Amino acid sequence: ELSIAQVEPSITTESNTAVRVDGSNVDPDNEMSKLAANQLSYNTVTALLDARFGQMRMVIAGR
Repeated sequence: ELSIAQVEPSITTESNTAVRVDGSNVDPDNEMSKLAANQLSYNTVTALLDARFGQMRMVIAGR
């Protein structure tokens, strides 16, 4: 099982993307795609947790 003490932050730099005139290499389409995937993962996990906690509430209430 992973604990918070085992998590190591890292900084990554993507050098294979085109640099725009303003000096940024951020691809808005790619970032929005990553955001959508992250949102889907978050929604899935929270729905599963909500269902699990609902089961626990029913057991505690004795239903």
